[in-house]
Amino acid sequence: MRIGNTVYDYGEWNGGYGKNSFGVAGNGIVLKFSGKDADNYISNRSKLYATVSHNVTGLNTSAMVGYYEGLINSGQVVYINDPVGRMTNTGVRVDTYNLIGNQCATKVTQALQIGGAPYIPPNYSMSPIGINSYLNALELMNRMNY
Repeated sequence: MRIGNTVYDYGEWNGGYGKNSFGVAGNGIVLKFSGKDADNYISNRSKLYATVSHNVTGLNTSAMVGYYEGLINSGQVVYINDPVGRMTNTGVRVDTYNLIGNQCATKVTQALQIGGAPYIPPNYSMSPIGINSYLNALELMNRMNY
């Protein structure tokens, strides 16, 4: 999730970044990149994986940043390879990743809830496909001033 100048990403990294590094369960890692590093991260990730971008307005981005920073501050720094191949300590183990119930879309859903996004029930988590459909609809509603 990009909030302003910073990208936060969550996943199970299996000790490194690469096409075969994701697993179904393991260390739940939050990555944080700012400025040019954020741009590079998105660019490199988009070359490896299907990546979708949405522009949603009207949310409390300070609360959303607080959510991600709270995760980072509660975790343990781990050393992983970032997308450009240098060793980085921007990875923070915050919990246990589980493809079924605690994955990237779970964290995005929680951040959106905290940011005041409409129509998300409390403690609800969407799948990656569900979050994409939701953000498409929210983006359209924003354009229509709904």
